[in-house]
Amino acid sequence: MVASLQASAAGDMHLPDVPQEVYERKHVPALDGVRGVAIAMVVLTHLGAILRDFGFVRYFEFGWMGVDLFFVLSGFLITRILLDTRNDERYFRRFYIRRGLRIWPLYYVYLGLTLLFLSVMGHLAQKGSAAGGGHFDFAMTSPVWLYLLFVQNLNPASLFSLRDAMLAITWSLCIEEHFYLAWPVCVRNFSRRALRWILIAILAASPFLRLAAAHVGRNKPYNFWYQMVNRCTPFHLDSITAGCLLCLVWLSIGRHRGSIYFFASLFAAGLCGTVFCLMGGRNASVFSFCYTALAAMFSGLVGLTLLGRFTAIFTQPFLRYLGKISFGLYLIHPSLFVIFQSHRVFDRLGMARHILVAECVAALLACALSLSLAHLSWKFFESRVLSLKARLAP
Repeated sequence: MVASLQASAAGDMHLPDVPQEVYERKHVPALDGVRGVAIAMVVLTHLGAILRDFGFVRYFEFGWMGVDLFFVLSGFLITRILLDTRNDERYFRRFYIRRGLRIWPLYYVYLGLTLLFLSVMGHLAQKGSAAGGGHFDFAMTSPVWLYLLFVQNLNPASLFSLRDAMLAITWSLCIEEHFYLAWPVCVRNFSRRALRWILIAILAASPFLRLAAAHVGRNKPYNFWYQMVNRCTPFHLDSITAGCLLCLVWLSIGRHRGSIYFFASLFAAGLCGTVFCLMGGRNASVFSFCYTALAAMFSGLVGLTLLGRFTAIFTQPFLRYLGKISFGLYLIHPSLFVIFQSHRVFDRLGMARHILVAECVAALLACALSLSLAHLSWKFFESRVLSLKARLAP
């Protein structure tokens, strides 16, 4: 999700209290920090499964929203790249090679290692020699070819993915991959005005599409509907679409004096809408509008960040570091967290009487190992693969 950001060429007005480098620099450091916040939210959500005997972890459940923040950032940055290069003769070649180098190498390496691990551990568990074998289910729910083609999130049998726990998180990558099959074609062939209307239409239709799905599946459990609208591409396009629209809006009003009020209002309205939807509990009619509210809230947040607000927070070194290694950390941490949440392992280690201590130690080890592996992945693999961009797609 590393992308460039260039200043808007529209208009001569600028806010006197907005740092000029916000408009001049191709890379906005604060957006790395926003990405760091997004991955921290996702990690906290899964951390709750390890610290499940602590009451406060119920607040970690809301960390799932970090995925939507990722979507907004991705939509914004990718759209800026596409608009900057839309007249390039190598437009499609450059885009898909660069996106492929960012996503595919680490994804397929992780997929291969995970399948190998599941195969070995499944074999050991059948023999009864795997520690904690009774806790884990090493059988795959979905056919492997679905993961190879990024369509696992469209398979009804894997909506819950409880048996694919180490790969379940890849549903969000599917949504991005599907969206970017169509979006570059749209940017290449339509005017900015037409693109805005396309995005607005998708945003307007999305909650009603989820409502229609709730009506069709009204006799099925709520959780089935929730997993479907959360993971299936057609039902969860709000945030990535909002990020694309944010880019077009930014090009039009980003340097105008009143833009700060627009983005602040967007953030506040989205926040209120999100809280209202979450208070609706397991009401599908209410929750159908939650992703739209999240899209508005995070678009407002990114807009304010581009205007130089929250710079002191989002340029903190640790947040920027998390943002840099976010893709590797996103893929790696669920596997480790699944392993460390096993109480059967705690029993075998003699920690049954000190379960709270055991959970804290397990959480620290899981986070430390996840960060370490993500750092090594970035330093010795991802960064080297990305260096091929200059040669393969100059």
